[in-house]
Amino acid sequence: MAEDTIIIDKVEKILLDFFAETTEYTIPDGVTTIGEYEFESNEELKKIVIPASVTVIKEGAFYGCDLETVVLSEGLLEIQNSAFGACDCLKSVVIPDSVQSIGERAFSFCTSLEAVTLSKISQKLEMERSIIVPV
Repeated sequence: MAEDTIIIDKVEKILLDFFAETTEYTIPDGVTTIGEYEFESNEELKKIVIPASVTVIKEGAFYGCDLETVVLSEGLLEIQNSAFGACDCLKSVVIPDSVQSIGERAFSFCTSLEAVTLSKISQKLEMERSIIVPV
């Protein structure tokens, strides 16, 4: 069994590296950014809880994960390109009202995805031409 590795830049408050054999993980409160491709292709992780302190989910952060549940908190501002792309087990996601930008293909190739819910349409919300690419 490999040792868990979780690295957080305490100055920049960015989650830099994650390797843990766990099915559920809550990003520590105080982290503001989830770095590019930090959880990419994680087959163990089924549920991720993202606290209100996180304002940006970088490109490909969860690309190819086997996530079933994603909890996004109010306070999140930006979901970048392909952030949750190819998460084949993800069935639905609720986008908090605070989100102002959703990058291209943020939820592309999620073969089980049935719904992306926006609780209310913010006039500040900018979406790239397609956040979901059908398979």
